[in-house]
Amino acid sequence: MTAPTLPESVRPSLVELQSMLHQFWRDELKGRKLPLAFWEIEDDNIFYDALQYVSGCFYVYGGPKGEGHSYDDMKGLPIGLQLAVTIFELEDGFTTDGWTTISNMGTDRLAEVLEAYRIIGLTERAVALKRVMEAFREDPENEEALPAAAKGELPDMIDDDDASARVLAYLRDNANEKFGHVPEACNA
Repeated sequence: MTAPTLPESVRPSLVELQSMLHQFWRDELKGRKLPLAFWEIEDDNIFYDALQYVSGCFYVYGGPKGEGHSYDDMKGLPIGLQLAVTIFELEDGFTTDGWTTISNMGTDRLAEVLEAYRIIGLTERAVALKRVMEAFREDPENEEALPAAAKGELPDMIDDDDASARVLAYLRDNANEKFGHVPEACNA
């Protein structure tokens, strides 16, 4: 399988992410420049940090209209970007909004997160999210029911070493095929 070439519309997203990472990891990088293709970052800690910020960068920067990528825009990008953005949209939501993120995202988008968990092999997280979605459908106003439905099986991924390791392993395996090739014009 040949790696797809990414459209120019992803450049602003990648540049913003790269800039953030250079700022956050300045001391550790000691002047080294990270690749624009964040999936080529060799250091697992920096790569995982990139994943935590990828959804914000893609939804705010770039896109066909220059106003960030929409959900529909994301469906046209390679599977690695789709999975990373989808999963870490939920993870970022949990970090910033807690359980309110369930209602913020809505059941259709959460179903996409559930499928992304399954694809990556995070079955236990998918099962827990399904229970949370059922509790939400049953009573959207009862936010206290959501963590009870999760039964502790949806901890912040950064605190779940096993889940984090499986995400990294999945996304790193044939990464260029999953994420695509950054055109030379994007690297300029």
